[in-house]
Amino acid sequence: MIRTLTDEDRMIARVANELFDGHPVIPENDEPVARYDAATWRQAAEVGLAALAMPAELDGIEGFAALGEVLGAAGAALSPLPLVGSVVTVQQLLALAVTGPERADLLAELMSGTSIGTLVAGHRDGAVRVEDGPLGPRLTGRVDAVLDAVTADLVLVTATAADPVDPGGVALYRVDPADAGFTATRTRSVDLTREYGHVELDGCAAQVITTHDLPAALCRVEDLATVARACEQLGAARRCLEMTTGHVRERIQFGRALGSFQAVKHQCADLAVALDDAESAVTHAIWAVDESPESLPAAAAMAGAVCAPVAHRAADTAVHLHGGIGFTWEHPAHLYYRRAVTDIAVYGDEAHFRERFLVASGITSTNV
Repeated sequence: MIRTLTDEDRMIARVANELFDGHPVIPENDEPVARYDAATWRQAAEVGLAALAMPAELDGIEGFAALGEVLGAAGAALSPLPLVGSVVTVQQLLALAVTGPERADLLAELMSGTSIGTLVAGHRDGAVRVEDGPLGPRLTGRVDAVLDAVTADLVLVTATAADPVDPGGVALYRVDPADAGFTATRTRSVDLTREYGHVELDGCAAQVITTHDLPAALCRVEDLATVARACEQLGAARRCLEMTTGHVRERIQFGRALGSFQAVKHQCADLAVALDDAESAVTHAIWAVDESPESLPAAAAMAGAVCAPVAHRAADTAVHLHGGIGFTWEHPAHLYYRRAVTDIAVYGDEAHFRERFLVASGITSTNV
């Protein structure tokens, strides 16, 4: 279970680090605005970021290891680019579930960076319902906390199928964001570095996308997204520890470096040990993605259970050990804390991922 990087993987990671250099950008306020533009994303796609972990027959770069490195760098920089939402969630779902020429057509623009995708998970709790009409299916419902909902050009929606042959089955639909029945609104979020949106569908025209074993593909994509966020969380935690240790070495209190006090040393040392645990969990999860698909559900849940609280703890420690400056808007520490808190609120806390681990391990059959 050792993460193996090729020379190409290392080169991509190095270029990604250069691309993310200078981030995070501290916003002027907490208004819900665009966090990046299409030109920035095209630049990222030109160096291959949108082709990571994609099939070779589609001119993709196979293997999750390089993507894991890029996601770690993105987490350290709190990059707003749509790596988790578009590259991991949407592209992986299309690669896994869609068949025929439609698969290549949908992925081509995403991998080139000319478009951005988002997935509206309307099948959960029946949030989106389908009505068959003379002109095709129509979707109605509401979904919150959708990544890049306003920015996305390609909008995919999952919903309970209206097919009487398979009542309750999940189907995948494509909707036009310009349709009168589709509304996406940026929402105010604690996390100021990502775009979240509220999606409302009011009889929105939809096109059914032919899929193969969609439920299994959705489960795998959820695991992949969990691993992707764990990589980001590990990168953010590392950056927080670097910022904190750098500060306490230089900050003088009572004639001594702040880092020389035992209480401060212990906090930093404990956090470093926790980071080692997170590193191991992420390495195992990336190995499972590429080498042991049957192990992925448990490995992803383990990574989520370890990395989400570590990122929160690292950001909290950074805020407090930076002292007064750590509580100011001008210092980036609060951005890391905001990201960590939002990840837990939107995607699940340690208990949630522990429950997923128990289910994946066959210890319990409770649905998460």
